[in-house]
Amino acid sequence: MVLEYAGGAVIVTALSTDAYLLVLLNPSANLASLLFELRRHRAQISALV
Repeated sequence: MVLEYAGGAVIVTALSTDAYLLVLLNPSANLASLLFELRRHRAQISALV
C-alpha cells in the first residue's frame, strides 16, 4: 500500500502474517525503484525481522 501525504509518501508492506514494514519517504525519493526493491527482496527482509 502506498499513501501520499504533505511530507512525501508512505509504503506499508506485509513481510509475514505477524510483521509489517512501514517506510517513510521524502518527496525526492525514487518511489518506483524502492517499491521494486522491496518486492524483490521481501523474503530476505522478512528473514531479518
